[in-house]
Amino acid sequence: MKAVMYHYVRRHDPELPYFTYLDFDSFRRQLDWFESVGRLASREEFEEALERGQPLPDVFVPTFDDGLVEHAQLVAHELERRGTFGVFFVPTAPLETGRILDVHRIHLLLGRHGGGAMLDALDGLLGDRRLPGEGDARRAADTYRHQPEGPAARFKRILNYQASGTERQALLDALCASHLSGTAWASRLYMTESDVRALERMGMIVGGHSRTHELLSRLSPLEQEAEITGSLQALSGVIGRCVEWFAYPYGGWHSFGPLTETILARHGVRFAFNVEDRDIAPWDLRRRPLALPRYDCNLFPHGRAVDGDALSVARSI
Repeated sequence: MKAVMYHYVRRHDPELPYFTYLDFDSFRRQLDWFESVGRLASREEFEEALERGQPLPDVFVPTFDDGLVEHAQLVAHELERRGTFGVFFVPTAPLETGRILDVHRIHLLLGRHGGGAMLDALDGLLGDRRLPGEGDARRAADTYRHQPEGPAARFKRILNYQASGTERQALLDALCASHLSGTAWASRLYMTESDVRALERMGMIVGGHSRTHELLSRLSPLEQEAEITGSLQALSGVIGRCVEWFAYPYGGWHSFGPLTETILARHGVRFAFNVEDRDIAPWDLRRRPLALPRYDCNLFPHGRAVDGDALSVARSI
């Protein structure tokens, strides 16, 4: 059984000429390919397989991170049309505050102006300053490995991994003030609470993705607890039931640890997704259901993203 991870699945936005995304038509062709070599399961048989600890052979399970508006407006309807389901992981701070998360401010800046321009702007702000997390090779080494190395990857790595949270916010505030004004980006980016409830009514699975999409492994135990419990409580309030699913922001073994899994289990989460390029095996479900593997969609046919920054087809984020 293969879980497959997606982020942006959309159509071209002329206001974001450099944006990196999987075109919706490519997404549909990828689903066609899944159905040609295997199948897309129903939610009922998927959940029954997890309960038995026996993954379904030749089954693809699409999962979607970040609570993006296209997941409700495009993706869920396509899955429903095919008689299948998806797992949607929603960070809750945008639902609570209406503000854009830092991780998505980075994407919007890159999509609006391109990696070269934004890296130059960031270098201008930093000058000779050394960031607190610079040189943290453990967290940064495995990042963006499915993307071509270039200015956009460097820009993301500096802000997501090398800058502290406070430093990153200050830098992004300055960059957004000069490069990303005049548009209600949050309302164009995220699902609303009504959208999330609609996913539930359609038979989709809704799971947590923290409150603010912070790198959980970099947080203190109390901060991790707040990120996770705040997310689960807010999302439970929206969908009217306990949340039993979670996906780690950023993903990969560098993004969480045993403490993170302990917190999730204590608050009733039964299954959580890592990012690891392999099938879900029976031993995953029996021994470590809070670190289930997921493939990036770009590892399969039709999953390569439109990369406006390179003005070519490149790998997805």
